[in-house]
Amino acid sequence: MSLINVLNDILEELSEKFDITLKRKTLQKRFTELIKKISMKFDEKVVILIDEYDSPIIRNLKNPELVENYQKILNAFYEAIKESDGYINLCFVTGISKFSKVSAFSSLNNLTDISLSEKYSCICGYTQKELESNFKEHITSFAEEMDYSKDMTLEMIKYWYDGYSWDGVNNVYNPYSTMLLFEQKKFYPHWFETGTPSFLISLLKHVKDISSVLEPFTLYQDDLDSFDPINIEDTTLLFQAGYLTIKDIDKTQEEYEYTMDLPNYEVEKALMKNLIKSYTKIPIKQLIESRKRFWSQVTTGDCI
Repeated sequence: MSLINVLNDILEELSEKFDITLKRKTLQKRFTELIKKISMKFDEKVVILIDEYDSPIIRNLKNPELVENYQKILNAFYEAIKESDGYINLCFVTGISKFSKVSAFSSLNNLTDISLSEKYSCICGYTQKELESNFKEHITSFAEEMDYSKDMTLEMIKYWYDGYSWDGVNNVYNPYSTMLLFEQKKFYPHWFETGTPSFLISLLKHVKDISSVLEPFTLYQDDLDSFDPINIEDTTLLFQAGYLTIKDIDKTQEEYEYTMDLPNYEVEKALMKNLIKSYTKIPIKQLIESRKRFWSQVTTGDCI
């Protein structure tokens, strides 16, 4: 199904939900009409929430021609937001990438990027305080089941799922993995296993020096603000996708220097497993068996 048809279906579903009839023909005008009619019907300004705005682009990075076409479609579609500014109370947009200034949102100048804002540095995950206060019963239950002390349990959860930072000061836990930990009662790369696009592993496979990703390194503001989805740097995309995080910011320089690193053990473990699988073309099951044999030989001294 084409992107235009998908967007039209979404508009149609929303219009039916609010019992509104859309008469306009073009995608942009239909979106504008929907916003205005909802606002007028309830005599309130509307709130627009757009999740994963860049999904059509991210999924097709290997197809530059299709990406360019999708950019044009999304740019025209989202222009309705600017046209309907007087009917909108709030528009909140999330996405993996930061392509806004040259692609899907190039016609908009009324959006504020809060990605690296210190004020909002803790909105995308659980802080340590939130973890311990909101999941107190789950932590206690999990500790008892694993026969760990509370302190050891907290230390393990932190090791696996904490470490995400957008200001180099405040850290947050991956909310998805943390919740699945308490539900499934086991440490596992929950988020990585469900959220890693295959193109990321393919991209990393072509990085000449993989240590540049697996060890701390420095980026600058321009690197983090990269907008071109076709020529985007590997490390920039990994940061925007959540596989790298900011560990420290040196603000003494003329241009801020950002120390980047893997956020936690979940990402490190899953990245290594997938990279080994991609490089060697060996099934994961066979790799695990080989690792067990190797470790057994080392611990028993049978290394011939």
